[in-house]
Amino acid sequence: MDMNQAKQLFPSYYKSKELERILEVDEGKEFNVYRICKKGILDRNAFIPSNEEFSNIEIDTNDIDKTINSYSVSTFEKFNDIKRTLKLMQRKNPKAKVAYGTTVRSCGLSAHTKNYMKKKNAKSHIDWWVFKNSNPHQYFKELEGDIND
Repeated sequence: MDMNQAKQLFPSYYKSKELERILEVDEGKEFNVYRICKKGILDRNAFIPSNEEFSNIEIDTNDIDKTINSYSVSTFEKFNDIKRTLKLMQRKNPKAKVAYGTTVRSCGLSAHTKNYMKKKNAKSHIDWWVFKNSNPHQYFKELEGDIND
């Protein structure tokens, strides 16, 4: 993918330097991952990045990796990592549920957070930069039952 394609596929608030970094760190493959649906509904809104969901959050635009991290959708390869995150999230979002699916390339670009941010505690976290007109929820299924057991 080149910069012109990226500018057409991503939301307009992505700046050139951010797009360049995303294109650089993208691993060029799809991952099987878990994603938390905060409101308990598996739809397009369950795949909104934190900077859109919380438009008033402060982003350190001097640290390009933290900036692009805030533009991504958080997913996890390992079930135990998502399970811990779900327990924390359910404190404020009791209806939160987990979905399982694939970070398909037709919906966005993705990379292991630990590879580009050099964060050892990122474990199986994968950032997925979702394209503006994509429907990533179509590639996920909600996990049934109580995963907290």
